[in-house]
Amino acid sequence: MKTKYYLFLLLACQVLAVSPTYAKVQFIIKETEDANSTKGKNIADDLASACAQKGFPIKASSCTGFKQAGLLCPLSADYTDKCCNVEYAYTLPGSCNDGTSSSSDTCGGRYRCICNPIAYPKGPGRESCTGKFSYDEVNYCTETYYDDSGTLHQTRYFKGCMCSSSYARCNTSHHLHGVGEGCAYNGNTYYTSCACDSGYNKRCISSGAKYPHDYCLFNGNRYYTVCNSEEANDKSDSDTMNSTDQ
Repeated sequence: MKTKYYLFLLLACQVLAVSPTYAKVQFIIKETEDANSTKGKNIADDLASACAQKGFPIKASSCTGFKQAGLLCPLSADYTDKCCNVEYAYTLPGSCNDGTSSSSDTCGGRYRCICNPIAYPKGPGRESCTGKFSYDEVNYCTETYYDDSGTLHQTRYFKGCMCSSSYARCNTSHHLHGVGEGCAYNGNTYYTSCACDSGYNKRCISSGAKYPHDYCLFNGNRYYTVCNSEEANDKSDSDTMNSTDQ
């Protein structure tokens, strides 16, 4: 009987001894989880502070849309020095083409392409090409950029002023000359209208031209100075033609 009693007491003591142990273990685990969470938060805060002190205060994930992250913090790629325009896309200065060249400034170690300032000077504005001049609408270079609101802008830069489209060359080899004030461009002179040289006013339709290879080409017709027989003049020397490159 005593033996059974002692066995019962021994079993009860073991149960009591085991239960508090489990409770204590669970409490230690909770403390460890809280400690790890706090420690992780402290590390993240320390990295953010350290990157900010080194000049990388911006969250890289905030550079979205038309913006991209610039230089990344060496301590954490989660932080950058600034958000760059997406036009800064080239890591090598020689990557631009089509009349553009690499910018002198960079963002995030990358270049943007700008119009070559030598080929396409950014001097006088487009409005300065007035009167008989207009901008060369063929030889131009386009730069694009986004403003702070994300709106895309395109700016054209031209080689310079050219004669207005209402001006044309008068082909002197066809005995044409320009009428009115000329417009000089690219080594040529352009006029608003052309006229045959003096004396080239006969069509010579009936008798033919005495000098068939010597004529003025005017509005698609040939005018001569002398016919094989006397014929009336077909046009006045004062007549001019539309501005066409004859």
